Order: sequence, then structure tokens, then C-alpha cells
Amino acid sequence: MSEAKLTGAEFYNSSETYLDILEHRNESDFNAILEVLMSHTAPGTVLDYGCGVGTLSMLLAKRGYAVTGVDISEQFINSAKRKFRALPSIAFEVIDGLPLRFPDGSFESIVTSSVLEHCTAVDFILLEFGRLLRTNGIVVIETPNMLSPLARSKLIVDRLIGRRKTFHRYGSPKFFFSSVYYLLKKMIMRRWEFVYVKPNYSGFTETDDDVTYLSNPLDYLFFLRDHGFEVLGLSRNKGILKRLISKYVPSIAGGVMIVARKK
Repeated sequence: MSEAKLTGAEFYNSSETYLDILEHRNESDFNAILEVLMSHTAPGTVLDYGCGVGTLSMLLAKRGYAVTGVDISEQFINSAKRKFRALPSIAFEVIDGLPLRFPDGSFESIVTSSVLEHCTAVDFILLEFGRLLRTNGIVVIETPNMLSPLARSKLIVDRLIGRRKTFHRYGSPKFFFSSVYYLLKKMIMRRWEFVYVKPNYSGFTETDDDVTYLSNPLDYLFFLRDHGFEVLGLSRNKGILKRLISKYVPSIAGGVMIVARKK
């Protein structure tokens, strides 16, 4: 695998706004990914990729997992170490590129929550997950669907009825039509195509301003199937309607949990 540098380290090392967002995430925000992981694997070694300030790592450790949390932000990792250094089954470290330093087959599970939409070289990251997982290991990817017509429409409606003062960067009529084009193309061609965009680091004011990849379930589904994984499920696990949409029409769901096993 060739070298691939991650992006955004300077922003995530310096943004107090982003740090504050992570520090104030509720533990309940991680319930879905915890439930999915625990339903597919017993506690063992797990990599929390893009661990942020360590909340998910802490919740995994309290459930018996031996956790390694990695992130490109020294600011986030320092916060995680301060808060959770008393827990013996967690190790945190800063990363700055691929491949990671760990040997092949180091982990029984890998989790990543709301991270890959902020990355470039997502194909390299997924291949690295395959290298780091043991045979029959589980990867759980929680991600927004940046191409979801439902999620984009909601943002547009919010602007039209006055809930928002301006159109969201990814909730404008122009982006809606672009997202539908990309989505239909993937559905027709039935193959992955990672589409990257320029992040707005300097003008960051709200979630998704810093998105670099138009994350969507079809890319993950097709790529993982093509690279030695068995996809076990696409499930959001938050409400009956969202579960049904995620199960039967994942391409339009606002967010999808991808669960896959390395063959």
C-alpha cells in the first residue's frame, strides 16, 4: 500500500469550536454503534479509528473491550488521556498518515463513528482496516449519508420555513441535484466512486462544514464486497422508520451503519 497522508490535522489541532462539539456529545449518541458491535462480537481487541476525545473508546472499555483509540488531532488525544487515563484497558495515540504502525491482524474489531466523511483516501483507510483485522474480524462504520435526498430535502425545507437563516452548504437546491446525480450513478453502475470536496476549515461554524468526502452507504457496500468482506447489515438502529429505510432503501437513508466481516 502506498503512503497516503490524512488531511485536516492543523484544523483539528487548533479548533476550539470543534473540540467543544466533541466534548458535548452525549454518550447516548453512541448507543447504536455499541449495540451493533456487541451483537456481532464478544469483547476483545478493538481499534477506535478517529476516536476524538475518547467517549466511544471509554464506553467500549467499560463493556470489556481492550481499546486502542487513534486520531490525527493531538488536541483531541490529550483531552481523551486526561479524562480516561484511569481506565487500564484503553491506549490513545496520535496518527498522521497511513499505513498505521500496527501489525497485520492486530484487532478483532474496528469501529469508526462519524469520521470517514472528514477523510480523504477513504479507499486506503478501508484497505488498512482489512489489513489490521483478523480473519472473521468485524468492522462497524457509522456515517452520515451525504447524498441522502431525505436529509438534503430537510435542510432545504428548514431554510424555506425560516428555521435556518441561510442554506446549509450541503442543503441547497444546487447540491440536492448534484447529490441525486451521484446517487443515481452509483445505483446504476453498482460500483464505488469516492467523491471528495474541499473542506471549509477557515469558515467552520457548524457540523459538516469540514466534510471532505461525500460519504454514502453504496460506496462502502460495493467497496467492501469487492475487497474481501461480507457485508452483514446496513442499519441505523434509531427509530422504526429509519430502521426500515436503512434496511430496504439504504441509498436514501440519512445515516447508515455498515457492519462487515473480513472473510
